Amino acid sequence: MTPHVAQLAPALIITSVFDREINCRRAASAAFQENVGRQGKFPDGIDIIQLADYFSLGNRNDAYLKISVAIAKISQFYTRKMIDHLATIKLFHWDIGLRALTSLALRNFVEMDREHFIDSILPSLVTNALNMRFLKIFFRFERAQSRRISTLGMEASWVLLR
Repeated sequence: MTPHVAQLAPALIITSVFDREINCRRAASAAFQENVGRQGKFPDGIDIIQLADYFSLGNRNDAYLKISVAIAKISQFYTRKMIDHLATIKLFHWDIGLRALTSLALRNFVEMDREHFIDSILPSLVTNALNMRFLKIFFRFERAQSRRISTLGMEASWVLLR
């Protein structure tokens, strides 16, 4: 189990604080707790278990804005992985409320790892923003073109029916 701790522990923490569904957050927390109890190899496991328990993870806002920050303050092992997950996955989630919550959570993490934000997160966000802007313009143009074509088609069919 030891070789997998570096991947498994952050994945369980990320799921327990950032998943959209309450049952998934609680299940990931239970799995994390079980591994800490049986293996004892997860970094700062006991301290994290006391923060991220069954009841505290019930409120998504608290999980995103309070518990995640508290975990990051306890252990730097999880901080960058949580930041990267928020910036690359959750910021582009289909649920607009989750995206808004993600931006608030990212704001809380800036002071903890400013260099990482400047060197990695900001350049990728700017690139993604430019790509999204281009795609919006492109799709608006395509939608306008399809409307024009469908309007012309309706006019042509109207003429043919006369």
